[in-house]
Amino acid sequence: VAFTGETIPVRTTYNGAETVPTNAGSYAVRVVPTDSNHSGSAEGTLVIEKAGQSLTVTASPNVSTGTSTAVSATSSSGLPVTLTVASGRATLVNGQLTVTENGTVVLRATQAGNENYLPATADYAVSSALINVYLGTVTLANGSTAKLGDLAASVSPDGGPGTLLVLVPNYGLSRALNFRLNADGSFEQTFVADVPALPREDTPPTAPAATTLTVRGRVVGGRMIGTIEPLGLSFDAPLQPVTGPTAGAAGVYVSNAVGGASGTITSIVGANGQALVVANTPSVSAGGLTTLGANGAFSLSSGGVTIAGAVNVPATTVTGTITTAGQTADFAGLLDRTLRTDRMVNLSSRVRLSGANAVLITGFVIGGNAPKQVLVRGIGAGLTGFGVNGALPNPALKVYRGSELVAQNDDWTAEAGAAFSRLGAFSLPAGSKDAALLLNLTPGAYTAHVSDGPESGVVLAEIYDASSNPSGESQRLVNISSRGEVSSGEGVLVGGFVVTGNAPKRLLIRGVGPALAAFGATGLLADPRLRIFRDATVLVENDNWSANAAEGAAIAAAASQTGAFAFPAGSKDAALIVSLAPGAYTAQVSSADGTGSGLALDEIYEIPE
Repeated sequence: VAFTGETIPVRTTYNGAETVPTNAGSYAVRVVPTDSNHSGSAEGTLVIEKAGQSLTVTASPNVSTGTSTAVSATSSSGLPVTLTVASGRATLVNGQLTVTENGTVVLRATQAGNENYLPATADYAVSSALINVYLGTVTLANGSTAKLGDLAASVSPDGGPGTLLVLVPNYGLSRALNFRLNADGSFEQTFVADVPALPREDTPPTAPAATTLTVRGRVVGGRMIGTIEPLGLSFDAPLQPVTGPTAGAAGVYVSNAVGGASGTITSIVGANGQALVVANTPSVSAGGLTTLGANGAFSLSSGGVTIAGAVNVPATTVTGTITTAGQTADFAGLLDRTLRTDRMVNLSSRVRLSGANAVLITGFVIGGNAPKQVLVRGIGAGLTGFGVNGALPNPALKVYRGSELVAQNDDWTAEAGAAFSRLGAFSLPAGSKDAALLLNLTPGAYTAHVSDGPESGVVLAEIYDASSNPSGESQRLVNISSRGEVSSGEGVLVGGFVVTGNAPKRLLIRGVGPALAAFGATGLLADPRLRIFRDATVLVENDNWSANAAEGAAIAAAASQTGAFAFPAGSKDAALIVSLAPGAYTAQVSSADGTGSGLALDEIYEIPE
């Protein structure tokens, strides 16, 4: 009798007692009849094979980088299971998994087996992200399931700062809010918005009125839920997967309208390619839910507004356009956790000097906490190659910190000249009477004075960031100001600057005339006009900084933020706030009527982001 390979219960007799083999292995078996009507016996071999076992890992498939989550593993055999990190960056201590780097972590469960069970191994993937993205809908709080709008949130894994986008078109809501989660996962944010009076579902909007709204929410069970009062709205936004085609670019992008436009476009992108976009400009308050294409492109239309753009996933940048009523404005921005490298790396000012002892005074400020190498030049004769008539023949350059003379030069040297081509500065003819200095300057405010005694002519002062890696340093050029006489023709006061980096640079630019009277200056340009050029194209201009009340308030706030002196209310000075994409620009100050003349100041300030 052969029982090989069978796994059946077998009763055997050994020393007169019945036994049942319970362990896998080979057994000698003798089979005998159990009733008195039969006799004889049969002998054979019974093989009981080891049983298989299945392993189960209990863990969330999506976790946040830098946070801990409980994990465990069990076997169908009841035997103990060992869990280890097979791949990815994570630690596993006492049943707590902490993912230390964005990506996928593979957990490996193993059970070595014993006399009855075969060994078993099982892998389990856990995906992690640097940011948690929630995406859901807004409905009435009365239980209605009709969608009224969209909501998205981007929150840091540690429950710290977050951004919330609320878009409910019929209620006049198109808003980006900053918030912070409390320890229990709750948050509350209050803001004022123009909303229709007593709005109701499926009714046309009524006259909007300024209303104080409160968003109350909580993160619980992998969802962000909450209400918007007193509108009687509720929202429910599930946590989005952390894996997908745009996982590396998931999060919040804050973009500024660039060039002559103003406004902010905020986008929250999920790992699965979905994005909620909200635009707020002086003429546009709109947005929508969209899906990024394979190349990161998206397009949406709402209320006569078209927003089109593209997310560059590897670079974590976004660019696009807003079109309404036939007018198009560009915008550009950056993922909020990406290090900004936008800088002003080349500042210059040009003016015509006239009269005895006339001086071009150019101020500049170095920010940061360490010395910065800069190239400072005073160019006169070197301008003739660019078709400038009446260039200053022999400028001398002096650099001051306060009243202290830091360095001076009259006729540039080979040491400074070696830096020209490296920094992209135009070359100077050998032996020209221009001036240049290569200096290491500590953070602070400086002035460069360029003059040629009694001689008159057009002169250019330049300051270059001469660091080998300007974008990688905290110290940078943050402000330039040029003071000179403005007249017609080439007597325009010109301030040039170059923006570089991975995002637009937000700047406060001013053309100052009457406001200089507070500092005892006389012979001032009575009514300056400010124009911003890229090449020969005027991007934006201003005559009288506070003619528009809202723009004037923003300019005054930016002046306070950057440390610029305040303008008198209603003065005829000019100023603009602009966001400019990387490139070369000029800020030109002239008389508003094209004929006036007088002393003016051209200022360019970096507005901290």
